[in-house]
Amino acid sequence: MFYRATENQPGSGLGLYIVKESIDKLNGSINMESEAGEGTWFILSIPQIIKLKSVKLS
Repeated sequence: MFYRATENQPGSGLGLYIVKESIDKLNGSINMESEAGEGTWFILSIPQIIKLKSVKLS
């Protein structure tokens, strides 16, 4: 399903799409920061979901 492209061979371009679809399903977000000559950073945020268990106290 997944493979790593070499520098001589371009990738399929599906990587970020797959990440975006996954993050969307988790109600998260993707942000990007880029600086010329430095690189690009992708920041993935996923909300923390805590399920609380109700306990009856007597």
